[in-house]
Amino acid sequence: MYLNEKIDDETFKKVIIKDNIHKTDDLEIIIEQLSSSRASNSFVSIFIKDEIIQIASVLKNSNSQLFGSIPVNKYGMFQSGKNSLLGIGNHVVGFLSIYLHIRNCFSKYNFENIFEVVYAKEKGPKFLLKNDDVSYYEWFNEFINVDNLDSYINKESNNSTYHIVCFSNRQGFRVTKHSVSAAMQSLYLSFLPSFTLNTLTHELLHAHVHAEIMSEMFPVEESNHHNLNEDVYEKYTKLHIGSNQTYSLKEYIQISFLLMASKLIKSDDFNSNYHFINKVYSQEHLSKKLRHLHKEIEEVIVHILDLLYFYNSDANMYIKAIWISWLSLPYSFTNLKQYILRSICAITSVHESSDKLDRFDNAISILEKELISIKEIDFINKNYIDFVLSNLKDQSFKDNLRYDYTNAYVYLVDITKKFFFSSSLKSLLNYDEELTESEGGFTYDLSIGEFENRTINSPIALINEINKYNISNISTLNNLDKVDIERKTSWLNSLIVTSIKKYKDDE
Repeated sequence: MYLNEKIDDETFKKVIIKDNIHKTDDLEIIIEQLSSSRASNSFVSIFIKDEIIQIASVLKNSNSQLFGSIPVNKYGMFQSGKNSLLGIGNHVVGFLSIYLHIRNCFSKYNFENIFEVVYAKEKGPKFLLKNDDVSYYEWFNEFINVDNLDSYINKESNNSTYHIVCFSNRQGFRVTKHSVSAAMQSLYLSFLPSFTLNTLTHELLHAHVHAEIMSEMFPVEESNHHNLNEDVYEKYTKLHIGSNQTYSLKEYIQISFLLMASKLIKSDDFNSNYHFINKVYSQEHLSKKLRHLHKEIEEVIVHILDLLYFYNSDANMYIKAIWISWLSLPYSFTNLKQYILRSICAITSVHESSDKLDRFDNAISILEKELISIKEIDFINKNYIDFVLSNLKDQSFKDNLRYDYTNAYVYLVDITKKFFFSSSLKSLLNYDEELTESEGGFTYDLSIGEFENRTINSPIALINEINKYNISNISTLNNLDKVDIERKTSWLNSLIVTSIKKYKDDE
């Protein structure tokens, strides 16, 4: 799977060491050890062996699915029918075509150079230090006129790594350093929104956000014992004494993370309520809080970009899609508040307003409305929907959500939409000359089950259209014939597979 290109042994070892050691000062010394007689017995060899084992494991899994005899049909009368007689290679190729389409589009833009070099030169906007609504109104009306990512981004090929794709019962939808997996249920249920392959977009965005955005913008440095960046922290402290410093755009984003963390630190002085005052916190306090927030900040950015890039900025459809997916699984959420906050942040990314309370209330209204609408589906956890709705009606829970959003998360939403999202990349991801305009949107004008010898150039646009059709007609998702769903899933995958043709020459 594109890992068979010739590469010399020393280069391979160096890449592995860099990936695992990150920005250590002793990197050159470690690399020198590779050529010494001690290398085989050193800790360096552990990394190399671990990498090889991981790669071998996912390759074995992927190859067995491409060429093995694993039946795809679960409910059909003939378990090893035509679709699966020689394995599930057709489905793996469909999966690969989705992955390559997204990878191909993202690789045309050098995000790493923009975030590391360009943003370090460009001047950042003014900071918002006060929590009152008037201050936010004034800041927002200036902020919306600041140059966005498309002002700096150019189509420039960027060398990026490949992942190995496979279906997995154990991992489900997940991205790792070497692989991207889809839930095994997608083999016969991907026509339905519960196991749609659109879920892959969320996982692939995690790879992008983690490697490109968080690695460059997050102010906690792995190479410095997980301490804050000294320069960024120093400029953060001077904000509160009215210093007339200038800030680069990169510094603006990093200091905004510090301000976000400071507003979410709890104070024992106020009986564990949130400290509402903009206080200068120590490096230790902020570093600890930011490490705790790292996963959540990444999740919020991923959810916003997922909605904007892959769900055509349709917040109502996106909320239904992600909650149908979540509630189809037999477990309850251990951190309900964070799932709701991610939903609110995604919704408000497409409902811009200088009134942040209005944005919050509008998002809560949409979330409640869409949760009620999906209760009609017979394969999701209705009891848990009632539990979520009851929490949203609880005034204390809602007040807690409102504080977190209006004093911290709203700024992350605005920064993500302005500086991490590219409208030109969105167009590239969803463009297909086969699409025709219809009722304010674009459609493939498909009849489900029919194949008219066409080529799909954007598998994302295709899956999104099918998903939107099913979710818009929720009653049709009940009492479905399982064999018919398998048939429709095979049809959908056959269309997706056609998009692999566009990459033969490119890749």
